[in-house]
Amino acid sequence: MNALRGPVFKYKRDGLWGCQPIVEWRYNDVWAYIVSNNIPYCRTYDKMWDMPEADQRISYWAGETKRTYGRWAWLKRNYPDLFNKLAAQIPEVRGYV
Repeated sequence: MNALRGPVFKYKRDGLWGCQPIVEWRYNDVWAYIVSNNIPYCRTYDKMWDMPEADQRISYWAGETKRTYGRWAWLKRNYPDLFNKLAAQIPEVRGYV
């Protein structure tokens, strides 16, 4: 169970309700459901099999979170040409990986 929130919760900042219907599912539960129900998934996950399960997450692409496996490190590892184009425009990204 998510330590911060249960399956249904209220955001403090704006009072909106949120839910996490599969909050108690484990990594293997999610993939078993996807495979057994032939559900299309984002193929970006295909490039993440060698990463720790906790780091296999697609989020916003820019930032320094999880420097080893995170956003820019992932881009550099999987799409080096695209990373180099980004770094040519924003050289500071090289300092995050």
